[in-house]
Amino acid sequence: EEDGGRTDMYRAEAGRMLAAKSSENYSDYLAGLGMTAEAAPFSPFWYPRIAQLSQRSNQFNLRTVRYTEEEIINTEPIEISAKENIGIDDIKNRIKEMFYDGMVSYNHEIFITNARHKEALVNAKKSLELVLASIDDEMPEDFFSIDLMGAYEELGYIIGEEVSDDLVNEIFSKFCMGK
Repeated sequence: EEDGGRTDMYRAEAGRMLAAKSSENYSDYLAGLGMTAEAAPFSPFWYPRIAQLSQRSNQFNLRTVRYTEEEIINTEPIEISAKENIGIDDIKNRIKEMFYDGMVSYNHEIFITNARHKEALVNAKKSLELVLASIDDEMPEDFFSIDLMGAYEELGYIIGEEVSDDLVNEIFSKFCMGK
């Protein structure tokens, strides 16, 4: 039964990836998913599950701090609304307190939590490595400009921007041989 559910999850993810590639930008992609979210205080029904998730190091708990059900029950919630500008200072202050108490630490690591973003970053890195190899091999500029545009496109996928044909044409008109 669990394996059957996993197949459905893989199909749904494949559909989301297809939708992401066919959307003009990231905002359109998110709107096209038709998802809604509801934020509410923890209910007693969810306390055991929240405690269970805090016992793992995964996308729900990147730190190694673990919480018991009792600790979760005794956590004071912060009500926030970015839309109404409510609780923003409270959440900032709570994060500062957690940092100063050692519950949150700072490091120079970067976490990529979106598989599509990771793939785009890997592809951009490969394109930039090709650019460096072309420069090292003293290749003409038009050889590495293609790879440079490839890196630019990959990074554009992350921020929801696409490379316009006008920009590509302008770059190639200035750097390509025979122009």
